Order: sequence, then C-alpha cells, then structure tokens
Amino acid sequence: MASRLLMVRHACVASAYDGRFVGRTNVPLCDRGQKQAQAIAAAAASWKVSRCFVSPMLRATQTAKPLIDMLNISAQFDEDLREIDFGQWEGMTFCQVQREHSQLVEKWCGNDNSFTFPGGENTASFLERAKRCAKKLASDNAQTVLAVTHGGIIRAVICCLLGLDHSNHVLFDIRPGSLTTIDLFDGKGVLSGLNDLCHLGTAES
Repeated sequence: MASRLLMVRHACVASAYDGRFVGRTNVPLCDRGQKQAQAIAAAAASWKVSRCFVSPMLRATQTAKPLIDMLNISAQFDEDLREIDFGQWEGMTFCQVQREHSQLVEKWCGNDNSFTFPGGENTASFLERAKRCAKKLASDNAQTVLAVTHGGIIRAVICCLLGLDHSNHVLFDIRPGSLTTIDLFDGKGVLSGLNDLCHLGTAES
C-alpha cells in the first residue's frame, strides 16, 4: 500500500472562468497556468514520486505534462479523477444559478446526496467515484503516489481517507496549482499538508 499521497490541483485557467462553475468544460491553462505547471515540475524533483495518476481533462493533462517529462515516468489517465459534471450550471456564476435555480441550490447546499445537477452528475454517483479514487490511490503498491486532478475530487478524497462526512468538504480551500499531502497508514489518512502553494514561487504572482 502507498505510504504517501500527493494531490495537485490543475494550474490556473483563463480569468474569464473565475467564479464560475467549471466541471466538464474542457478549458486549457492560461499563460500563468503554464508557468505554474513548470514550477510544479521543478518542485516535483524532490517529491520522490513513484506513480502518477492524471485526470484526462485538458487543464489537468497540461499541468501534468512538464512534471511527467521531468521525472521521466509514465502517467495513468483515470476517468474517475475528472471533476464533477455541473451540467446546465457549467459556465454560470453562483449568483446566476441562485437566481435561476434557487430551490435546487438550497437542496445542493443542504448536502442532499440525492441531488443531481440539471443535465449533470448525481452527488451520490460523484461520491462513489471519489471513494473509488481514494481506495485506488491508497492501495497502490508505490511508495509515493501523485494525482493531478481537480478541486472537487481532492476535497472528496480528503474526506474519504480521513473518515470525514462529505459535508466537511466545504472546509478545505484547494487553489489552482496547490499541493495537498496525505500520509497513509494501513489505508487511513493523516492530512499533513493542505493547499500548499510555496512551490509555485513567482509563478503564483
């Protein structure tokens, strides 16, 4: 079983998407995000990564490529690492969604696992996917496992491995390009690093 799990959220995308629901919309990294990806790759030399899993979405693969090239390791692209599908809410701001779908927002914010984003993914289905991710990553036989993925998945995996109810996912701030570290003991997790941005250096400014 793995003894350490490193999770990197994809680097920055265009500012036009700031404050908007971006799940399955396949947006590329912006120039700043490309610089962040290079900074992540440089920092990863000291992470002693044995295995790398990557979301197949463009913003994640673009973040992972410099790292994969630098470490000279192969990556496994995993559909379960994709961000949640927001359906009709994709590209909308929270204010727009609240104005147009107020009753649905209330249900979603109430952590109702039966909630389904209009035209998108069901919360219970997403949580099952996150549990599969957590189990897969924690049970890998590599010493240190890296996953390059998305904020929603990272929050959900934290909850899974720390034995927290999913409603606690809102407590974790996961910014673009950040590193979250979970030390693993018999598949159970201890959160030893959260939302670390130090490795980005000037690429964060």
